[in-house]
Amino acid sequence: MLSIFSVRRIGLAVLACAAVAGTYLLALQLYGNFHTVIPGELYRSATPTPERLERYHELHGIKTVVNLRGHGEDAPWFTREVATARRLGIAHRDFPMSASRELTSEQAAKLVKLLKEAEKPILIHCKAGADRSGLISALYMSAVAGISREEAGKQLSVFYGHLGVPYLSPTHAMDRSWAALGNVFLPDPSSSGEAGQPTSREEDRDRRNAVQEDGGLLTSLPASAVR
Repeated sequence: MLSIFSVRRIGLAVLACAAVAGTYLLALQLYGNFHTVIPGELYRSATPTPERLERYHELHGIKTVVNLRGHGEDAPWFTREVATARRLGIAHRDFPMSASRELTSEQAAKLVKLLKEAEKPILIHCKAGADRSGLISALYMSAVAGISREEAGKQLSVFYGHLGVPYLSPTHAMDRSWAALGNVFLPDPSSSGEAGQPTSREEDRDRRNAVQEDGGLLTSLPASAVR
């Protein structure tokens, strides 16, 4: 039987872990939750402010923004984003989806087509950049870039702020979507080095290393970018 002292120690440890996790998730939002998915091709973030969108465009040459929050003509964030994109010559595409509802194969097929045809580099974003952005990043890596399903699935991670807890978190719908769609949208052979050949382990490793070297906002953006 645990002593009162042991129970207190466990309780304090749990509280400490929760505090660290909370601080990390807060930091993600303060810094825009911007991350590189594939250098020079795909990036993900929370809803960008005009200043951040300008910075992403300057540093990464963003050509297309894909907004997963949907239309909101009367919402200040939406009007500012569209106006900033227009001013910078960035194409703006809307693909509304919910973080608490599974993405159907029909919806996914339309989105994959949009992502394939969009001018690169692409910035995809939802509200927090954690759930919807994670699913679509994974889908892009697998269905468009030809990266392994295992590697692509890492985009749905607490590292990006995604907390998909079965039965407890509504955003677990994104995990269920990936489990279903990951087997439907297999890596695109045409995206590999030779047409008709799947991406090799070496190519997959090279892309993974490139992502790690390029890093996210904390490593690729100067302090002046944080506003």
